[in-house]
Amino acid sequence: MNIPRLPAEWEPHEATIMAWPMENQDSSWAGLELAKAREEFRQLVVAISRDEPVHLLLGDEQARSSALSDLRGVDNITFHDLPLNDCWVRDSGPIFVELNSQEVAATDWQFNGWGNRFPFQKDNELPQQLSSRIPHPITSFSWVLEGGSIDANGQGMALATESCLLNPNRQKTNHQEVESVLQQHLGIKTLLWLPFGLSGDHTDGHIDNIARFTSKTQILTVASHKSDINALQLSENHKILAAAATQHELTIHSLPLPHQTKNPRQEPLTQSYANFYITNNSVLVPQFDQPTDEQALEIIQQCFEDRHIQGLPSRFISLGGGSFHCLTQQIPAKRNKND
Repeated sequence: MNIPRLPAEWEPHEATIMAWPMENQDSSWAGLELAKAREEFRQLVVAISRDEPVHLLLGDEQARSSALSDLRGVDNITFHDLPLNDCWVRDSGPIFVELNSQEVAATDWQFNGWGNRFPFQKDNELPQQLSSRIPHPITSFSWVLEGGSIDANGQGMALATESCLLNPNRQKTNHQEVESVLQQHLGIKTLLWLPFGLSGDHTDGHIDNIARFTSKTQILTVASHKSDINALQLSENHKILAAAATQHELTIHSLPLPHQTKNPRQEPLTQSYANFYITNNSVLVPQFDQPTDEQALEIIQQCFEDRHIQGLPSRFISLGGGSFHCLTQQIPAKRNKND
C-alpha cells in the first residue's frame, strides 16, 4: 500500500514548474499590461533558476518566441511546448507527493477554472501532458482541487479555507468528505479550516493569500487595518488560528496586507505578501510598490533565518489575479534512504 506525504515547500526541490504568460484571449492579462507582467515574470524565472532547475511551459508559438527572446542567456531552464489556457500552474498543474518515504509521484486533480469562471480545458489536461516530459508516476482523481487551496507543513497538517474547498462550484461536499479525500491521497491527517479568503479573490479565497506554514509549527497569517474591506473576515480567521495554535502547539505571526487597489477595469486586485515562493535557497516575496513592502520582507526574514529573502516586483503580475506562489509548482527532490 502506498502511503502518501505532501512535503512542505521548504523541503529540497528537484525543480520548479512555471508557464510563460500568454497573449491569447484566455490570458489573465488580456487587455492589461502583459509586457510589464512578462518583465516581472522574467525576473522571477531568473531568480528561481539561480537556486534550482526550472521547467518552463510554452503554451503557443507567440509565448515561445517571447520567452526565448526575454530569457536568452539564462541557464538552468528547460522549455516545453504544451497547449495551455493560462499560466497559473500552482492550480492547474500536478501536486507532487512522496510515497512510502522514498518515491516522488504526481497527483492529477480536476481543474475547472476556479468554479467555471475562466476557460480551463487545456489547463485541466496539463498534469497528463507533463507526465511524459517530467517522468514521475501519476495518479488521477475525479475531485476538483487546486494547489493554491491548501498549504502543508510536511508533517500531515495543512491549512485551507471553507470559502474555497466547500464551494459548490468545485463539488458539493462537506468538511468530513474533504478531510477524508486529502488524507487518503495527500496524507493530510489534520486540516485546519479558516472560513474566509480575501475579498475579490476569484479563486474563492485560496489559502496561499491568507496563511502559510513557515515551519512545521509556525504559521504566517495576513492582517489588515481596521478600515480595510477584509478586516472583519481576517479578524475571524485569526481567532480560529489562535485557538488551533493552542491546541496543536503552533506559533502564529502576523503579516501586513497591502492596501487594496484596483486594476484598469476597476476590479479589486488580490495582492498578498503571503503569496511568496520558497526555493532551495531563497524566499521570493512579491512587492507591490506599497509602504508595507519593506515591513513584509523583515517579517518573512525572521521566519526563514536560514534563507535569503528577496523582494521582486509583482505589481503588474497581480493585475492577472495572482502572484509568485500561484505561478509556480515545486517538484520535491527524492530523499535518500538515510534522510
